[in-house]
Amino acid sequence: MKYYTDEQQKEIFAKNLNRRIEISGKQQKDVALDMGIMPGTLNSWCKARAIPPLSVMRTVSAYFNCSVTDLIDEKPDHSRDFLQKFNALSEENQKEVLQIIDLKLSNQRQKQEEPAAHRKAV
Repeated sequence: MKYYTDEQQKEIFAKNLNRRIEISGKQQKDVALDMGIMPGTLNSWCKARAIPPLSVMRTVSAYFNCSVTDLIDEKPDHSRDFLQKFNALSEENQKEVLQIIDLKLSNQRQKQEEPAAHRKAV
């Protein structure tokens, strides 16, 4: 497990939060209002000046449909590259890619649920 200084953790959170906001296509102000957070507070997180408490991180993660870990862990950013390539595809090919993604997500969910179902049965 890697440990980060408070400043490093703020930077990582800010990077992940800014990426999620960008992907949502919304403005910071709109995201803040959607979550019931003051826009200035969200802006301070986006600029790595502060980091929210865990209880608020749960609200943020629920809003973006991700885990708290997705917000606080350092991860490679493939989203921009993916979006550029996806947008370069024809509409027909975009539909095919979305179908493949849906299938992969469904398979992933099933694999995650199988161990839990097996444990209950045992």
